[in-house]
Amino acid sequence: MQFFDLIISHKPGNVPELLLFYSSNCCRSTTGQYLGSSSIPADMPEPSNSTLATFAVDTALLSVSPEYDTAVSNLQLSLDNFFSWCQRWNIRINREKSINVIFTLRPHAYIPVYLNNAIVTSRPSVKYLGVHFDERLTFNVHIVKNRRELDLRLRNYLWLLRGKSELSLANKRLLYMAVIRPIWTYALPIRACTSNSNRNIIQRFQNKALCTITNAPWYVCNDVLHADLHIPTVVKIIRFLSVRHEKRLHSHPRTSSLLIF
Repeated sequence: MQFFDLIISHKPGNVPELLLFYSSNCCRSTTGQYLGSSSIPADMPEPSNSTLATFAVDTALLSVSPEYDTAVSNLQLSLDNFFSWCQRWNIRINREKSINVIFTLRPHAYIPVYLNNAIVTSRPSVKYLGVHFDERLTFNVHIVKNRRELDLRLRNYLWLLRGKSELSLANKRLLYMAVIRPIWTYALPIRACTSNSNRNIIQRFQNKALCTITNAPWYVCNDVLHADLHIPTVVKIIRFLSVRHEKRLHSHPRTSSLLIF
């Protein structure tokens, strides 16, 4: 028997998206052995009104509709077909870890989604592939958790980055670029639409980190620190990574990825 963590979400509206996420990080066969991604059968049903995407052992189901009722109906149909496929391959879905998130800016009546005649739990946000998606796609939850993780990482490496450290300035910069900065640049093109206040949260952390690295006094301008260390600001990094990501999407074999981005 294989176990899947199922996360379901949908977004109605002008640019509606209906997302069905599940991850098989707790897969086990009937013999008790753990299964890898290669053991999952290749005849997974392809929904007619949705898009099925897989990454490693994680799978996402995306359905687009301008109406909330249609979005839920398409999701329910795709979910029923997927559940039938799971039963055929003797796969059991863990309903306790199943989550339903509604992405919308408009008020609407709640319509539950059922999995094997059981209502899927509804939550305001969900974590998928390391990114926290909230119901309004503001990424506030992700930014707050990101900042906590950054502060903790900087505290762990403070003995190497502080002014009393014998590490050279070049190595301190390399440590920040290789270990600390990737925490907030991960999946950055997806979060490029976040508000300026969320961007400033990350920018303030980078200012703090650069001051720690250089042991600069309080009167040194942050722009001077960025220029001397040849480190771009958060806004410039967002612009650079977003443009590069869009160029890569144009060469992607599936043109639907451009519509999502």
